[in-house]
Amino acid sequence: MNMDVIIVALFLIITLVIGMYYGRGIKTFQEYAVGDRKMSSIVIAFSLVATIYEGGCLEVSLFNWYHRPFFTLAFTVIPVLFYIFFPRFFIVRMKEFLGHLSIAESMGSIYGPMVRMCVALLSIVYAIGLLTVQIKVGLDITKILLPNAGAYAAIILTLLFITYAAVGGARAVTYTDVYQFFIFCLCCPMVFFVLLYYTDAISITSWQRLQDIPQFSMSPWHWNIAPKKEVCYYAIFASLVYFRPSMIQRFYMASSIRKAVKIFNTIWISWLALAVIFLSIAMVLHLGNHPIQPNQNVLQYILEQTYFPFMKVMLITTSIALLMSSADSELHVVAVLFTNDIWPMLTRLVSYRISFIKVTRIAATVVGIISLVAALYTSTNKTEQLLLTTVCLYAPIYIILFFTCCGFRPRPITVLVTISIPTCITLFYLIYQGVMLSGTHFFVLLFSSITTLLLTHCLLPKRPHTGWIGIKDRSAWDLQKQEIKRWWQKRLQQLTSLVTKQYRAGLFPKQANTFILLGIYIIISTIISICYMQKTYFFPYVYVYMIVMAIGTIVALYPALHSYKKEGNVFLHWVWPGLLFLLFFGFNIQFAKLSHFSPMVCTLFVCHIGLSIILLSLEVSISMLCLAMMMHTYIPPHISFYSVFWKNFQSFSLELHFALVLLGIVVGGLGVYKSLRDKANAKLKILELTRSYEHKIALEAIYNQANRFRLDRTNGSNLLREMCKRLQAPSHYLYTHHQEKLGEEINIFMKKLRQFSSLLLQNAKAKYSLELNAKAVKSVAIESVITKTYRYLHEIKASIQLLLRGQTKVKKLLADPELFECFLTLNLMEISRSKQAVDHVVTLTIADTVLHYNKPIIPQSTGHGTLMLPALAFCMSTDTTVQKILSGYEVRDELTAFHLPKTEKEVYQTESRQIVQAHGGYTEIIDTESALTCLYVLPVAGTRVMHFKTYDPTDLVADKIAETPESLAQEKELIALLTTKTALTQEMVEKTIAFIKNVHGLTVRKSGLPFYTHPMAVAQILLEVTNDPSTILAGLLHDVVEDSSVTLNQLELMYGPEVASIVEIITHYNTSGYPWKLDNTENKNMLKQCKDIRIVQVKLADRLHNIRTLYARQLVDQKRIAQDTMNFYIPWGHKHNICSKWLAEMQRICENILGMAKKTHLE
Repeated sequence: MNMDVIIVALFLIITLVIGMYYGRGIKTFQEYAVGDRKMSSIVIAFSLVATIYEGGCLEVSLFNWYHRPFFTLAFTVIPVLFYIFFPRFFIVRMKEFLGHLSIAESMGSIYGPMVRMCVALLSIVYAIGLLTVQIKVGLDITKILLPNAGAYAAIILTLLFITYAAVGGARAVTYTDVYQFFIFCLCCPMVFFVLLYYTDAISITSWQRLQDIPQFSMSPWHWNIAPKKEVCYYAIFASLVYFRPSMIQRFYMASSIRKAVKIFNTIWISWLALAVIFLSIAMVLHLGNHPIQPNQNVLQYILEQTYFPFMKVMLITTSIALLMSSADSELHVVAVLFTNDIWPMLTRLVSYRISFIKVTRIAATVVGIISLVAALYTSTNKTEQLLLTTVCLYAPIYIILFFTCCGFRPRPITVLVTISIPTCITLFYLIYQGVMLSGTHFFVLLFSSITTLLLTHCLLPKRPHTGWIGIKDRSAWDLQKQEIKRWWQKRLQQLTSLVTKQYRAGLFPKQANTFILLGIYIIISTIISICYMQKTYFFPYVYVYMIVMAIGTIVALYPALHSYKKEGNVFLHWVWPGLLFLLFFGFNIQFAKLSHFSPMVCTLFVCHIGLSIILLSLEVSISMLCLAMMMHTYIPPHISFYSVFWKNFQSFSLELHFALVLLGIVVGGLGVYKSLRDKANAKLKILELTRSYEHKIALEAIYNQANRFRLDRTNGSNLLREMCKRLQAPSHYLYTHHQEKLGEEINIFMKKLRQFSSLLLQNAKAKYSLELNAKAVKSVAIESVITKTYRYLHEIKASIQLLLRGQTKVKKLLADPELFECFLTLNLMEISRSKQAVDHVVTLTIADTVLHYNKPIIPQSTGHGTLMLPALAFCMSTDTTVQKILSGYEVRDELTAFHLPKTEKEVYQTESRQIVQAHGGYTEIIDTESALTCLYVLPVAGTRVMHFKTYDPTDLVADKIAETPESLAQEKELIALLTTKTALTQEMVEKTIAFIKNVHGLTVRKSGLPFYTHPMAVAQILLEVTNDPSTILAGLLHDVVEDSSVTLNQLELMYGPEVASIVEIITHYNTSGYPWKLDNTENKNMLKQCKDIRIVQVKLADRLHNIRTLYARQLVDQKRIAQDTMNFYIPWGHKHNICSKWLAEMQRICENILGMAKKTHLE
């Protein structure tokens, strides 16, 4: 048997095995139509490319590239531009079609069942035309292999792809396409290298010889009308290839828009790559002086060559692979269209029922046989006319699909008219006039379809949701625009970062070994370069080599120098990039010129470029290379690179062998090293991010626990022992007297137990809470933080696509920048990794809302009310639909139940809750099987509701208290006064002073005195008007709740309810519900409603001492406080008949301050 036949038969058997293997187990019509939508994007992409390159592609492409290369280049570039544009404009607008099974179903979902039926019929006719042409091409190819049995071979070939396409469906078609395209990609380069091998040596003169050939000569290249029209027709027709039913069917095989875009993006790359291969084959044929006559079939000529055995069968197999890859796709789409869009309509007319999968297989078989018969019994001209007819009939579908993807939605009747009129025109040409259709007719029909569509839409009455309404789901389009914007922003930032101090500091090596190894490398490479320098240049250029070696020596010895600093300095940060530029580019291009571009020196130069990419970056290295090349155009010696370089490669010398081996080793080694280093850097960044956040949380928790241990008198059993002592007297009373007072004592005891229980609960929850540092809270630019976070996630190789929906004009909010960035990073990274995320897409919706802070029971007498603050809702979801944000959210209580994550993957939600609660925000997480939505609401300016530290961590670390000899003397004096003039014991006074000293720690007042001297001074002032112990203790403790984490419950346990109630009213925070900071108006309203004289005394004593120490403040603050005192506190004191001496002193000081301020203003 002929060996060529055996090879082709083996290829066909393997194709059938692959088709049947991947097509096994098809049980549903959806599996047949689009597979399981889990095929990888690269598989579908190769199948798509294989479908475009039809059976006649090899013959037509070789002919055009050989005989008309420039014209072929013209009508290759135009489709490439369209192929680049199509997935970025059209595919992203087709998201509403995801989940459909055919192009007719998509059109029917918008325009109704009649349009669906029409689109299906015309698509089937078009696909049958393409299928018939492929079978006809197969018949011509098999006649070359088997001249006497070509028809039988074509029948076997057709039955083979009918078998696996009908049985296996989408999976069988796709995987056989990949195998067939692999055969094509394997054979074409092989043909090129075989032809190149048998061509005379290629040299610098080859390009000149090629230009002398008329087809490649640019000088006589003049356009005339015929080529112009041909190029335009072909380019436009090739651009419309995407709208073929078999092409669009690949879109329905994708599970997401991102996957579909990735699939269709491969076409322009493959189109260019194969164009380069065909052009290369054409150029080699011309350079090899092959006797190909004008208009001769180039493929036929190559088949006649006998360079090596089986070359002929290899090209025949390639052509068969191409035609099968296109034919099976057309057959598959015909079966899908008939079963999905026409058969359901037919079943309404007849009562006969049959499963869809059986209908599909029967339809594929019948259509395949019909196309085979048409190909066998029609001539080549009639087959081409059949194809042109089907293309013309499909012309209105092109237009409708194009306008639909652009967002133009006409009425269904308009679409039907648009389909009908061009169809009637086509039938008129064929039946009435009997003309042969051509490309001109096709473009006439395209134009008539556009005219009919727009004109009919304008004439018919308008209906809602028709016309230019845009696309239904813009999420994929918006996502793409944002991705492009972020890409340009990243490039712009990279460009601007080149001139920053941080970038220059980052370039400077931190390890001493880097300097040593780099210096040694520079010395060795320079020694090798000097060995290849031409003798005519030895003097004076030898000094250049000596200078470079000297620089290399200094670099290697730099870590041993006394001036060595690991981080460098500003001067070295400036010098280092310039030094690398000279060493890697400036000097080495000169060395290459001095060696007449010796292969070894050129290899070293490539090594320098690789090192520069590692030490600098790809962008900087390219910029430096371009700059160095421009500089060397003016630096002697002036040597032509092309004339000298090619001479070194005329013969395979030992130097060239060694240089190529070294080049391969170096390029491979540097590539592997850079890849491993990038991965290691990504892991380090992840560890750094995790470690920084965990460190911050752990540190805050330690500070919190240490502070509460220092202040919480409930530690140990002191309070419990006091309770027990208090129970001794009632217990003794039971044995000696009647039991009247027992109930009262027990009630008091129970109340303390309840307060103690509440305090313990609060302390337990506070251990897991996060508190902010007031100094760290700043105005944060939201968009810049999101951009930085997104860029950071891409740097650590996190697979994420961020769709940002901004529904607010607010650009900034108050937050801790580090925590806000951690919060965004954690959520975006983890949500994109969740099982609900499709293609790692996360939708971030930022919208305006309001936060309500309240408590169910708030005494009206205190003046407390519901606090409302403007807020921003950050809704992060795997669902790309527009999220519904409520107009307001209620923050009920700071002591909410502690959230425990169900799995380790949900730990980020607990951490995010802590961050949001610390900022006074609201959290809501919805986790379902289909979507994960995390809603975080943060106040825009939430300083009143943020959980700030009421202590300074430096106090804890220092383990000291701000004490001075004056303050200690003031302590002794106050202890003596209180023990003699009040009923307070010395133990109670000393305990209270020690307590407030611990509370205020190292805090000092503006005057420089320890802060705790202020409450002592207030207590001393109060002695002038009262000796009530509760009032004195409240004066000592009046700043404790406001300035520390001590609570009213704790004060009540320690000092009783009277002291706690006085402190509660004086405190500038809401103490009955969520602890928001009261503004000046709210605070004064509370004081106005107050009728307890003790509160008035403590507040005015506090104000008096503050007035006395106003001299330490700035004049602006003095004026503000003095004015406030004159307007409110002095009249308020007169109203309650408080010590006139205090009020007179306050008025005198305030008048002096205001007078001085007025005088300063006038000056």
